[in-house]
Amino acid sequence: MAAWRSAPDSGRELSFADWAIASVAVWLGALPLGAALVALAMAISAFLDLGPPDGSTHPLILPFVIGYILFFSPMFSWIGLLLALPPVLLLLRKGAGGWASFALLGAVAGTLGGLMIPGFVTLIAAIHGTLAALAFRWILKIRRPTVFHAH
Repeated sequence: MAAWRSAPDSGRELSFADWAIASVAVWLGALPLGAALVALAMAISAFLDLGPPDGSTHPLILPFVIGYILFFSPMFSWIGLLLALPPVLLLLRKGAGGWASFALLGAVAGTLGGLMIPGFVTLIAAIHGTLAALAFRWILKIRRPTVFHAH
């Protein structure tokens, strides 16, 4: 798998359904993951009688916070998705749709999206954008494997 390359003019092979499925999955996919992580943190906390994971000294605060970020991310991640879709199409048309291209684009789109939300930590948005872009590419690759074969 090429880090920066894909098949030239490969965006034409993708249908509207491919774009829609990848977009919706990436946009809403974090919600159930976040809910599961919060539920798991709460269940472990209750089982170990640690109390609710609501203080910074709680041993399970990190999975609890990450779970809430993931759970509520669809409220804001659509911004990065809309910022990233046109460049993704351009990258694929130019044969530059490798995994590293997607990761870099996701980080930039996440950062820009994070900057649009006052008080939001842009590093979190950049990380989320990177992971979302890689998930987006993975979904497209599952649906149309030939798109990502560099020639």
